[in-house]
Amino acid sequence: MIFNISEQNHLVIAATEYGKIQYPYAMSDVIRIVSARYSDYASFEFRGTLDDKEVLFYTLWIGKVQGMSAGFAVDRGGNLHGVYFEIAQVPKGLRESDLNTFFAAQETINDVLNSFIVHS
Repeated sequence: MIFNISEQNHLVIAATEYGKIQYPYAMSDVIRIVSARYSDYASFEFRGTLDDKEVLFYTLWIGKVQGMSAGFAVDRGGNLHGVYFEIAQVPKGLRESDLNTFFAAQETINDVLNSFIVHS
């Protein structure tokens, strides 16, 4: 899945077919999004490198029932899709200084979900 990333108003904005994923620009050096499109769902992994180790912070699935339900997103055609997420476990062996960064990156899930979940 291809999406465009830009910076605006201190936010990283990733425009996807389901809307805009946004998180604080301060985390742009830490977080990268790895996305994939399947026949009936899309996944977005929020990853980074800490202490020279590849780590997963959290994953979002749109259209696939997995993890915890977060609500709905609307695609470009106006169709509703369920949004689900799962927070990753703390990797073993991270230095204490990297733990703070790890938890700060995980907290961005609130910004991400609030940026494109349909609110009634």
